[in-house]
Amino acid sequence: MIPQNATYHRALQLTSQDQHSYFGPLGYLYDFKVKDDIRKDAFVLTNSDQIEALTYLVENLPNVTFRVAALTEMSASLLSMVRYPNVVLYQNISQERIKELLKVSSIYLDINHYAEVQGIVRKAFEHQQVILAFSHTLHDCHFLAQANIFDQGKEADMVARIQEIYQSVDNYREAVVQQIAQSSSVEPAVFKARLQEGIGGHSE
Repeated sequence: MIPQNATYHRALQLTSQDQHSYFGPLGYLYDFKVKDDIRKDAFVLTNSDQIEALTYLVENLPNVTFRVAALTEMSASLLSMVRYPNVVLYQNISQERIKELLKVSSIYLDINHYAEVQGIVRKAFEHQQVILAFSHTLHDCHFLAQANIFDQGKEADMVARIQEIYQSVDNYREAVVQQIAQSSSVEPAVFKARLQEGIGGHSE
C-alpha cells in the first residue's frame, strides 16, 4: 500500500503489468480545520531574519497584512520591518498565539531560510491556508500545489499569484482544492476501505 499517489503511479511504471496487483494506493488522512472566512493575512514562522523577498512582497502587496513570528527574539534588521504599516511582528511567540495565527491567516509563506519551524507547513495545510514558497526555501513540497512554487528571483510572479488568489472567493477556494488534490488526501472511509482491501489481498 503506497500512500503518495505520485509514488504509486511511478511504481506501476517501473513494474510489469502482471505485478501491478501487488501495489495499491492508500492516501493520507489529514486533520483539516474549517476556515470560516478569508482574510488578507499572510503568516510566516521563522527562526532567522533570512526571509526571502520579504521587503519586496510587503511593498508590492500593501493590502496584505504580513504576520511574521519567531520563537525567539528578533534581530534588529527584522524588527525594522515595523516601519511598514502592513507588517506585524511577533517575537518570543507563544504556542497559543501560533494557533491563533493559523486560524486567522489565509496564506502561509514558506519563504524563511534554514530549518522549518515546528512542522508549520503541514499545520498551515491542515488549516487550509494557501501555501506559497520559493523552490530554494521550500521545506515540504507535499503540501504545495506546483503553481505556488516559484524559482529564485521570481518574486514578481509570487506577488501576481497572491493577487490572483485574493481576487475572489472562488479563486481562493480553487487554490485550496488544487493544494489538497496533489497531497494524496483521502476521506477516512476511503482510507479504511483501501487499507482493509490491502490487508485482505496480502493475507491471501
